[in-house]
Amino acid sequence: MLAHACRAPDCPCLVRATVPPGRVGFAQPCGSVPPVASVEDCRLALERLATRLASVDPRVRRRHSFSRSLSCLVSDLDVTFVGQLREGTLQDIALSPDPRALGKVRLTIASDDLVALTDGHLSFATAWARGRLKIDASMMDLLKLRAML
Repeated sequence: MLAHACRAPDCPCLVRATVPPGRVGFAQPCGSVPPVASVEDCRLALERLATRLASVDPRVRRRHSFSRSLSCLVSDLDVTFVGQLREGTLQDIALSPDPRALGKVRLTIASDDLVALTDGHLSFATAWARGRLKIDASMMDLLKLRAML
């Protein structure tokens, strides 16, 4: 298991390292593991993503729409959600019985990052650039998806 990675000064589980005078000390994790988002939290996050896509201006949706199967592997929970991207909307979201199900557009993300992404606390571009969101799709599909997000 991973240790708690929080570095916030007000985190109650942080223990300060003892360092020689004049040196900068680093916060040491206490060894606790923060709770991760549940499978239900992730399902709700994908529903929020579907709602966001449905609220895009219809002209933009028509211009960038495409029909593809989508799979979203939630890496820390080892579950995969599947759905269909149709006419610029995300439909038929369901938990797949096969955690390695593959769609034409494949997302891989940790549960907390998925929730943060759909809640607006993490941007699509930042998540992708920092490797927190992995996308396996054609370049054209990626550009169309990005235009709608």
